[in-house]
Amino acid sequence: MKTACLAMAIALATTPFGSAQSLAAEPRYATGNPADWPAELDAVVAAPDNHEVLLENDTVRVLSVTLAPGEVEPLHSHRWPSVLHIQSAGHFTDHDAKGQLIFDSRQAPAPMKLPLTMWKGPEAPHSPTNLSEDVTIRLLRVEVKHPAPPRLQNAGSFPQDGSLVRPEDGVILADGRLLVADQAHGLVSLDTQGKKQPFGRFAEAGYRHAPPAHAAGPNGVALEPDGVHVLVADIFTGAIWRVDTRNQDVTRAYQHEFGVNAARRDSTGALWFTQSTRNQPPDSEARMFAAVNEAPRDGALFRIAPATSGSAPVAELKASDLNFANGLAIDEAADQIYVAETMGNRIIHFPLSAATGELGERRVLASLRTPDNIELDGRGRLWVASPVGNALYVVDTQSGEWTTAFHPQAEAYARMMVEWERRTDLGEPRLPLFGPDMWSSMPGLVTGMILSPDGQPAYVTGLGNALVKLEAAGTPTP
Repeated sequence: MKTACLAMAIALATTPFGSAQSLAAEPRYATGNPADWPAELDAVVAAPDNHEVLLENDTVRVLSVTLAPGEVEPLHSHRWPSVLHIQSAGHFTDHDAKGQLIFDSRQAPAPMKLPLTMWKGPEAPHSPTNLSEDVTIRLLRVEVKHPAPPRLQNAGSFPQDGSLVRPEDGVILADGRLLVADQAHGLVSLDTQGKKQPFGRFAEAGYRHAPPAHAAGPNGVALEPDGVHVLVADIFTGAIWRVDTRNQDVTRAYQHEFGVNAARRDSTGALWFTQSTRNQPPDSEARMFAAVNEAPRDGALFRIAPATSGSAPVAELKASDLNFANGLAIDEAADQIYVAETMGNRIIHFPLSAATGELGERRVLASLRTPDNIELDGRGRLWVASPVGNALYVVDTQSGEWTTAFHPQAEAYARMMVEWERRTDLGEPRLPLFGPDMWSSMPGLVTGMILSPDGQPAYVTGLGNALVKLEAAGTPTP
């Protein structure tokens, strides 16, 4: 209710309202990230006498809201955006969680004209006071929950010949082609029929995969904001490769001293990347997997400032003490950066100023099993691949709630997970459990996903010899 009436008052200075209006103006103060708000401050929990639930399902929660004359409403929040229908209201004040005054209706430039219907985003913890001696504030609030993600099923291996080599991650281009990490070539392209071709002049740029003496590990693959260049992070050698999709030119954007798991560029040109652990050739792969058992917490997040003429790139440490830092996603619209901590079993996030590269306080967005690569879709949801979970999860970035979108069921996997949990509880080695039972029915360990241009999941990537094509659950399979 706080910013509902606040927004009305601001907009009424310039906008006439009738009996049912939509509000264009919004308040200009920060509300924060709903994922950070304590669950006990949810409106229905913290102020039950003021919020009556009329209807709730997976899509909406409808509340009847009342505030009696002279009443002070307990501190509470609204984590979902809402449609508000204000029926009656007099003068009121509103205070934030620190007790600071954020609005006084008596100072509004024009009186409210009721009834009024409007849209409002999530509302941070606040406490209104009804100043009227005889008017009860009454409104209906329809909180709109984020739509449930689709349930997906395996539509078959892609390409069917199983000719890929460690396709850990990938992207889809505007013409429908896939660019997929490939240990033999760096990147390969796949057309819509699954025809494979090496992509990018990696060898000319210095890429070399000649095991066992020199093993490369192309890992995270990400499109830059320009939609033209692709970044490929090498988790074994520490190289970050930049590929021009127009002419297939490849350059080494940066060489890190340890393996690089994922790399992203923001709109300023700054390059962000994660280090999972301190693994280096010649035993880089073994050291990487050893971190699964040892949990050395030597993962990190780095930033390279936008390039200036003649300057060599310098990586600035932005966050350390991470438990196997893995996937990375940047949401500049929400001023957030997300990092998967695989062996910490969680997604963390930081408030982000892309302009300066400064990060705010580290917080946990969601706790879930072994998050690997992560991708934001067009709705702001975070898709998460889980190798040990053998699944794709979808996280609501406002609430931190998550659901399972894809998880092939298998008895062998279920038995393996019982043993995984037992060893975890006792501190016993878990690395020996990495085997076919863990990725049962999949080509290999699940590590990522490729989203289509409309933001829907299209393929699962992994450490096998093929991708897995996805389709809506219940779709007949030929």
